[in-house]
Amino acid sequence: MTHRERFALALEHKEADRVPIDLGSTWASSIQKNAYVEVLKYLGMDLPEPPIWHFMQQLSAIHEEFLKRFEIDVRGIHPDLATAGPEKTIQVKDTGDYWAYSDEWGLGWRMPKTGGFYYDMYQHPLVGADIEQVRRYPLPDGGDPSRWAGLPEEGRRLASEGFGTVLYTRVGAGLLETLLWLQGFEDGFVNLVANPELTECLLDRILDLNIRFYSKMLADVGDSPQVVAFGEDLGLQDRPMLSLEMFRRYLLPRYQALFTAIKAASPNIKILFHTCGASAGFLPDLIEAGVDVLNPVQVSAAGMDTKKLKKEFGGQLVFWGGIDTQHVLPRGTPADVRDEVRRRIDDLAPGGGFVLAAVHNIQSGVPPRNVVTMLETALEYGGY
Repeated sequence: MTHRERFALALEHKEADRVPIDLGSTWASSIQKNAYVEVLKYLGMDLPEPPIWHFMQQLSAIHEEFLKRFEIDVRGIHPDLATAGPEKTIQVKDTGDYWAYSDEWGLGWRMPKTGGFYYDMYQHPLVGADIEQVRRYPLPDGGDPSRWAGLPEEGRRLASEGFGTVLYTRVGAGLLETLLWLQGFEDGFVNLVANPELTECLLDRILDLNIRFYSKMLADVGDSPQVVAFGEDLGLQDRPMLSLEMFRRYLLPRYQALFTAIKAASPNIKILFHTCGASAGFLPDLIEAGVDVLNPVQVSAAGMDTKKLKKEFGGQLVFWGGIDTQHVLPRGTPADVRDEVRRRIDDLAPGGGFVLAAVHNIQSGVPPRNVVTMLETALEYGGY
């Protein structure tokens, strides 16, 4: 059975020979560059320094030798940062204590020179803006084909080599996240209540950009991707980030419009929706909107019990993730990691519909033996 066939069965809620495994295919199932280098040292793999594929999070590209060693099934169809997408134009500046840059949205990002592992936002261009400023603010061109330059060829190559494929490239973040990033979190949340007209205006502009982007990209990339990734965080650690009423007012109809456009452009593709945190209360509506796959299944957040989620939504959602990166991977023993992997396979794998991965990107400082233990246990225990 090829990796692609195994992955396809999981997406159709069918059992293959074993649970498919992902590491590195999306912006939320990868590994930070320092952590990856430490894993390579631990394994004694003498490989060239890996390039960065996601600049803000400093995520490492993963060598094919490593992916094949652990029989990783899924590959991301990513832009090459040197040749495609807006990140190729990033100009990092030395601002004293930080490395900093501005992106195409006008957002400012910076990383401490000492002890920094990724870039954080520090400038929000629409703080204090009124509705006319929101209407006039220049947004990126979602229809610019340079954003997906090389992706059609890369998708066909990966499919022909028998790998599962997920298409990951996007303009900014999700709908709510982009709104909050542009206005700043305080203004953005306040305006959900105090200025719905401005909120609707900005969300509609972000939605239109995304519909244009996904429709044109998918038409060009073709049918090699099995999954397209979208999403944004809707949950905090212990509760949802916004009420169900506000979700249904502001986000649900726009998700429905976007996902309808995605399926029109690529009828057979599955939609992966990423949301961290306590997000279980949104799942029935996300399913209604057209979501097929939930990532990352943050098992340490309130209401995200894997056995319960599988029972309630396992017939409608594929679960992608599940291995705790908040406590077990960084702080547990190898025995703890083995127990965690076995527990999530027991809960989520029966009947298919599970892609095993870390809950989020593996961060610097995670013991390399725990990363290796996770992957080895997935192979040893993941058979049907």
